[in-house]
Amino acid sequence: MQRYRFGFMLRNAASVLALVFIATCVSCLRSSAQGAAPAYYRNEEFHYRFIPPAGWDRKTDMPKLTTAFLGPDESNFTVNLTVTVYTAPVKDEDLEKFAIGLKIDHGQITERVKTKLGGKPAWMWRTKLNIPGHPAAENRQVVCIYKNRGYELTMTVPAGFMRSKYDGVFDQWIASFVWMPTAAAPFRDR
Repeated sequence: MQRYRFGFMLRNAASVLALVFIATCVSCLRSSAQGAAPAYYRNEEFHYRFIPPAGWDRKTDMPKLTTAFLGPDESNFTVNLTVTVYTAPVKDEDLEKFAIGLKIDHGQITERVKTKLGGKPAWMWRTKLNIPGHPAAENRQVVCIYKNRGYELTMTVPAGFMRSKYDGVFDQWIASFVWMPTAAAPFRDR
């Protein structure tokens, strides 16, 4: 009789543990599914959206054509990303000419390559910055034409930090970038 009760108790304990495990898994799945929805930044006027890096703050006192997010401080420098919209009309076929025209004073451009931004042709490059009176810095930039406007996406970090710490952050930011359709063509999430 003792042996039967012990086996019964083990089966009951195993059943209870299995139920607790399943309940915990379901609870975790629900909370992660609820918390997993990314917080997109949307710019309705210029028809784009993206997911800023987690914990970065939007700088709200920027000119209308610039969106900026501020990240962590690294070596007395605030890591940042910006989207700048150029409203002067630019044709799609002038993308390369437009990209080459976006030179930065005191910057040395390297690794210029063709890429895509939100499915549209784009150019991407790195820039080493040596601006007098400022710490050395690095940029990664992507430039694209959308609906006859130029868009420049830039991440700026202190020198030596891009490849070691922020390349992945930049790549995720660019991968999250989506062109939003106008009212005539409804938007579908990926």
